Amino acid sequence: MKKKALLVVIAAGVLSGAWYTGRVWPVFTTDNSGAEKVVLLHGLGRNEQAMWLLESTLLDAGYDVYNISYPSRHEPPDVLLDMVSADINGCCNGPEKAVHFVGHSLGGLLARDYLAHYSPENLGRVI
Repeated sequence: MKKKALLVVIAAGVLSGAWYTGRVWPVFTTDNSGAEKVVLLHGLGRNEQAMWLLESTLLDAGYDVYNISYPSRHEPPDVLLDMVSADINGCCNGPEKAVHFVGHSLGGLLARDYLAHYSPENLGRVI
């Protein structure tokens, strides 16, 4: 009986690991440079890992994704805006393809503040 239970646990682990790897692997292997860009901004107390599933899905859909991390609980909002702005300006300036923004919680506020200070001519959708 113990051997059967152990086999079930191992099989469940292998299957869940395979599913997770299938969802996360595109984050490391996909090159969509030259495609429309999507900037992901996580929420308060999180990091870029909170947006991995969305990043993977967008990469699969053919977008060039920039999952930006910032120390949301360790810096004031104006410093965070400067940090995020530098990253966005470094990756997404230029009229070639549309740049879309997806922000959760504080990330949405940072996206809104960024767009209030900068007016990208290639602005796409903001979520």
